[in-house]
Amino acid sequence: YSPQDARPAPRLRRQLQREGISVQIANAALRQGQRIRDFVLGSIRTTSVTVWMVSSRSLISGWISVKVATSLSDMALWHERQLIACYLDDDFLQDAFRIRATDEIDKQLAAIDELIEQHRERHIGTEDLDEKKSRLFDLRNNLGKLLSFLRDSLCLDLRDEQFSASISTL
Repeated sequence: YSPQDARPAPRLRRQLQREGISVQIANAALRQGQRIRDFVLGSIRTTSVTVWMVSSRSLISGWISVKVATSLSDMALWHERQLIACYLDDDFLQDAFRIRATDEIDKQLAAIDELIEQHRERHIGTEDLDEKKSRLFDLRNNLGKLLSFLRDSLCLDLRDEQFSASISTL
């Protein structure tokens, strides 16, 4: 989930634990100094289910795209894992969402391009910006697949008024 969307995570964890399901929350389990990508890959490999808390914010986050694309690739390779999407808002269900999200991603890319140019003018490296730009390009290129997956899946509604009914379907 996006850090701005953390509020429902403890509630979801408590409910899953009541059902006897062991839960590891990524942001709490990540060790200092550990690379996020390595953590994501390791977590997916050691769990049978990955829960993705989706929001309009998470869908335009380069890091979230890495996590979800990794989850989807992992499922396609091993057919042993499950990705359950839970949504915090349903903006992504609207047909126009991809255009709005792509516009936001393009704004982020333009800002990075401007910073890269400033780095070049000062003759300093752009490795950190190149990696962030690459993640955003991956997101931009894979957004349609992510949206298709979400729209074609039974997603759990974690909004306050639907939380209990959705969780009861697990």
